[in-house]
Amino acid sequence: MAQPLFLPSRRIVLAAWILLGLVLALAFTPAVIGSFLGDDYVGEADTVIAREPALVWAAVVDAQRYPVNSSAVLRVLDLDDEDGMPCWEEEMNRSSSVVCVRAREEARREVREVVSLEGDMVAQWVLELEPVERGTALHLRQDVHVDSTGLFGAHLRFALSFLDNAEVAPSLYLERLRRELEAE
Repeated sequence: MAQPLFLPSRRIVLAAWILLGLVLALAFTPAVIGSFLGDDYVGEADTVIAREPALVWAAVVDAQRYPVNSSAVLRVLDLDDEDGMPCWEEEMNRSSSVVCVRAREEARREVREVVSLEGDMVAQWVLELEPVERGTALHLRQDVHVDSTGLFGAHLRFALSFLDNAEVAPSLYLERLRRELEAE
């Protein structure tokens, strides 16, 4: 009878079981916690951009240059207007969102509805501009509603709650806008 080439020691088998347990814990702990969390999250961010309001407004309404999902977007596709307001699709690696402007006060305020095409979340972005002495103050509020009840929805709730993703997206958007406009 042939001897096996390799028999793992008990330590190696134990280490493998521990590693498997850690991987499973890391994968399922956020899902379990997320399944007990709420469906609604709010994030807000503010910045002052050292540029005149007209230039900041032109950037805010330029979806090709400054999409809602910022640097994660691979491509922005213009869609048909809804009620005279622009809509576009933002394609990312594994997901897409449709963004439609729902209200606009020229050079002052814009309300956007962001709908995940995967059906797991809907968000509303409210961008408000105000002229200030040093340039333009910009405030962004994001209200997110998670629609998914599955494993992905639980992970999304966990990320929005514990990883502060509801606050991160508006902050990243405004920071990119500020950095690029002030560099011009």
